[in-house]
Amino acid sequence: MKSLTILPMPPDARDPSSRTLVVDADCGGCNDGRCIEPAMSDPSDVASSPSSSALGPSCDCRDTEFIGEHCDVPCSKQCENGGKCVPASSEGGEETCSCTKAVVDGNPYAGLRCEYGATKSCMTLGSVSKHSFCVNGGECKDIVLDNEQHVDCDCPGGFEGPHCEYLEGEAPAGSTTTVAGAALASTDGSSQSREIDTVVFIMIVAIAAVIGVLLLAFFVRARRRRSDAKLRERQAREATEEFSMVPTNDPETEII
Repeated sequence: MKSLTILPMPPDARDPSSRTLVVDADCGGCNDGRCIEPAMSDPSDVASSPSSSALGPSCDCRDTEFIGEHCDVPCSKQCENGGKCVPASSEGGEETCSCTKAVVDGNPYAGLRCEYGATKSCMTLGSVSKHSFCVNGGECKDIVLDNEQHVDCDCPGGFEGPHCEYLEGEAPAGSTTTVAGAALASTDGSSQSREIDTVVFIMIVAIAAVIGVLLLAFFVRARRRRSDAKLRERQAREATEEFSMVPTNDPETEII
């Protein structure tokens, strides 16, 4: 069995820059790509490393302008601003640009080639989010927190896409653009989540209202009882006072 020459790296297996490397010869050459040990591979790398296999080391081409088993096939997409070329998902398909790392000076980019920089932040604090933003003058459909999903943009004429990053008619079929952070969830999923939140909120308000009515009824009834008790006490006291004022017949004072 062929032995591997291991080059130790930092232990964070999810960070591509800190994977355990093996020498290029073990991958058959990587053309400036990185030969990585499969046990340390991240499943998300499959798109950019088509040769990834549990049976042996593979080339990681993410930091090159090439694709293929040995990073020797020029990418047909000229990705910009740090975007990376992703191999076609099927035979005869077309390479695409992943804009996951397309961030320049803190400003994220999106588009077929990651060519459009953010022009509008969809974050509550106004800072440019790495996943929730609009380009080409688009307006946010909703403002979200940092941990919430992006909810599309209202695009000006001539543009379309979750971030208005595509010219009309040029959006890839079934595209869910991956931009600076993670794959974006569909708007339907986000809408369903918001509907559930609304239903839960209404239920909480309704329950609180019922509890409030019950507490109010309890206090009104208790107050009425105290009032009735005081009334009975006063009536009893007045009756006692009237009885004590009634004259009595003293035999010794009677005149015969």
